[in-house]
Amino acid sequence: MRILGITLMFLSIGQWLLAQDGYPRDRGYDVEHYVFAIDVTQRPLIRIEERLDLMITATDTLVLDLMYDETSKKGMKVRRVFGSNNLDYPYQQKENELSIVLGKSEKSQSIFISYEGTPADGLIIRKNRHGNPTIFGDNWPNRARHWLAVVDHPSEKATSEFIVQVPKGFQCISNGALVNLMYNPDSSAVYFWKSEVPLPSKVMVIGVAEFSIDTIGYLAEKPVTSWVYPEDSETGHKEYAAALPILQFFDSLIGPFPNEKLANVQSTTRYGGMENAGCIFYHEGSTKGDGSIENLIAHEIAHQWFGNSASEADWHHIWLSEGFATYFSYLYDEYKYGKEKLNERLDEAKQKIFKFENANPEAKIIDTSITDLNRLLNPLNYQKGAWVLHMIRTSMGSDSLFFAGIRRYYDTYKLSNAYTQDFLDIMSEVSGLPMSYSKDGWLKYPGHVKMDLIWSKKGNKLMLEHTVTGQSQIGIGSQRLYYTVGDEERYFDFSTDNYTNFSSFPYPEEEPKNFKWYDPRTSLMEVEITKGSSTKGQ
Repeated sequence: MRILGITLMFLSIGQWLLAQDGYPRDRGYDVEHYVFAIDVTQRPLIRIEERLDLMITATDTLVLDLMYDETSKKGMKVRRVFGSNNLDYPYQQKENELSIVLGKSEKSQSIFISYEGTPADGLIIRKNRHGNPTIFGDNWPNRARHWLAVVDHPSEKATSEFIVQVPKGFQCISNGALVNLMYNPDSSAVYFWKSEVPLPSKVMVIGVAEFSIDTIGYLAEKPVTSWVYPEDSETGHKEYAAALPILQFFDSLIGPFPNEKLANVQSTTRYGGMENAGCIFYHEGSTKGDGSIENLIAHEIAHQWFGNSASEADWHHIWLSEGFATYFSYLYDEYKYGKEKLNERLDEAKQKIFKFENANPEAKIIDTSITDLNRLLNPLNYQKGAWVLHMIRTSMGSDSLFFAGIRRYYDTYKLSNAYTQDFLDIMSEVSGLPMSYSKDGWLKYPGHVKMDLIWSKKGNKLMLEHTVTGQSQIGIGSQRLYYTVGDEERYFDFSTDNYTNFSSFPYPEEEPKNFKWYDPRTSLMEVEITKGSSTKGQ
């Protein structure tokens, strides 16, 4: 996911990585499949008939997330719950929860739920920028519960079907493959979408609007399409055409694309981009046709592997989704435009990280104290997470090893869930390097390393005072400082560690200028270079 207008490794790793977000894991049942039959023809009133296929392990009560406010009448009001035998089940609907008493039933069974209402959130029902009505699911992080009765957490995955009746002239996009399309006598249409890929609720959606639809191409017979508002079709289809080469690149780099198709959809929702499985939603202004959202497209497509298929097991490990998608969008830039573009992206990321951490000195990537999940959408889980991956890559010393590790991690946890420790264990196994390597600090602790360089002239020597500070202090090691003398660029190497050190070099024939720091390991470090008087004595 990408926020619209966002401004905002390894010591011994123990229980801090396994801390959970409080959502119950051992529920005593597993939802294996959802079927949602949805009627949106009477918008804003939404009617849903739902079927859940369950495997019961150790409970007589099914608890689902579903929002309804009795005072405002906003949300989805349950009308009936019954079983395959058409017998009613007792249930209780609270403000944000639906409890169904199953009794002593078979371990494998189906439950049917009828509900209707006008969602307060989650399903966005409003006019687009052209004044035309639209309906879009907008579930992240846990807003599916505003319109669907689900287990609304990334640790719960299920296959799904969306059967959606839409008014005359509207189209519907959803997850999976379109298995049927029927037209009623009144010219309304019923779309049958089916996903055989287990998905978390955060990326189970529908989109209903008047669309112009174009086929960009195919990846191994899987269609890649663009869905834009008709008024934006001339430039919109051109903009979204970038999706095919990006998809091909990730398919070859990571592993086979996991979904039945990829639709790139202009939408009227909250976020700049949302990685809904097989049907990515982009913001309304994303259809300029000038290539300006290529990196955004790469970010959202990378999520199809990381976040959707290999999902974080806990919200506080969201960097496994957002950090990965951010770095893999950088990797596409490196592939298409070269190393300089990658370095440009990393430098931009550094500045966002430093600005955020300087304003929020206690913030860290894995922060189990956060309860407002929207606070997780910050430069630490995006840009700093990307930097962690880049530092792992450079520390392993071999791109082939790094990507072998990435592929093994994905192959192990595809269609499933992982914690940070799971990823680190695999990277350690593949590389042969202990993941007690010092970069653990970037995940566990707040802040970043800062190095102040003060240079001065003392006789015929250039004196360099280098001071390292920061809560994430690590062994810094070898550094390189570039400078110019006249038109010639020169450099000298020095070594440092935590605290304050001094180095001296022959002073050049004229005053050096344009000092520029370079770290051969490309560490995430904030460096300030100034001219002054060294504090070192004679």
